[in-house]
Amino acid sequence: MLKHILKMAWKRKKANSLILLELLAAFLVLVGVSAILLHNWGLYNKPLGFNYQNTWSVQFYPSASWEEPSRVRGVNILNMLSQMEEIEGAYTLTFSPFLGMRWNDDVVYKGKTFNANLNGSSDGAPLGIGMKLLKGRWFGPEDDGQSYQAVVINKNLSDEIFGDENPIGKEVDVVKYDQEESEVRRVVGVFEDYRQQGEFSTGSHQMFLRYDVNNTKAWFNAYALVMKPGVPAEFEEKLMSQLNSAAPDWDFEVQTWSQLRRLHINNNMKNVILVAVVGGFLMLMVCFGLFGVLWQNVTRRTREIGLRRALGATGANVQGMIIMELVAFAILAVIVGTILLAQVPLLGVFEIFTWGMFFKSVLLSTVLICGLTALCAFYPGLMAARYDPAEALHFE
Repeated sequence: MLKHILKMAWKRKKANSLILLELLAAFLVLVGVSAILLHNWGLYNKPLGFNYQNTWSVQFYPSASWEEPSRVRGVNILNMLSQMEEIEGAYTLTFSPFLGMRWNDDVVYKGKTFNANLNGSSDGAPLGIGMKLLKGRWFGPEDDGQSYQAVVINKNLSDEIFGDENPIGKEVDVVKYDQEESEVRRVVGVFEDYRQQGEFSTGSHQMFLRYDVNNTKAWFNAYALVMKPGVPAEFEEKLMSQLNSAAPDWDFEVQTWSQLRRLHINNNMKNVILVAVVGGFLMLMVCFGLFGVLWQNVTRRTREIGLRRALGATGANVQGMIIMELVAFAILAVIVGTILLAQVPLLGVFEIFTWGMFFKSVLLSTVLICGLTALCAFYPGLMAARYDPAEALHFE
């Protein structure tokens, strides 16, 4: 049957070339849309590496530059927050998660340079917000007065810098982006991950450095407040009152990490939905085009279909033939499209389009394109199956 269908398709190759090109274009679009959607779905399902539930963010903006008076006031506010009965733990952070803020420096080890995303926090913050330690320890008071600055790094950065070496106790030079001199920092622990930019961010190199309240050079821009279970949203009013009393000339912004996460997801989902909608409209246009071409094709083949019916073919046989012809074209388009698309991961043109993503998106697109073609061919095939042999043979 398949051999017969391919022979018929070859004999009508000029008439069928339009269908083949249309299916090829549809397949390429489907693979692109599928790759984007699968990539974002994979990112969304990866663990964040920290807990956002019951954690509040307090962003503050000092009225003066970050000098000794502002630093002392910032530490006093931290101590005040730690003593509030509704708060289980109060910590400093350079940046809160989900806000899209970044701090990048170069990390140098044995002459090799690696770029890393940095964040600073006070003692206890990584453990308090639920980060998972894999090796070593978190920084703490035992690092006071040392000649180095204690840092913890994520597994991604550890594997990139140290490979199979044990990173604990190793020292690296960190070069600030706006300065030429470097600072020596000692790795005291390795954590699983910390996806500061949220669910739709890719894995990156992360380094947490210790904020020592006695260090006059330390800088931070936010507090992370881990609330006790059952604290109502109305607590925000009391919290703002305390903050304004402690620093009436500062500006404060209080949001829960859940709110920040929701806003982050909504902003990113707009792009994902836009891609899906554009892809959906393109597929709808392809379906209309296929339906019209098939309808015209079936009309031109009325006498052929009538002859088949007169020779004993059933309506189901005729409908199956129409559907299988189009599915055969779809499979041919998939083969050609797969050969073309294989060049993308081979050349490494797009970072997200790896071989794994290539096979997943091609498989999903193949199922979709074959399903769409079968659906488009169903009604024209049904009309062909209803032709009366006598009437079809007298068709002029």
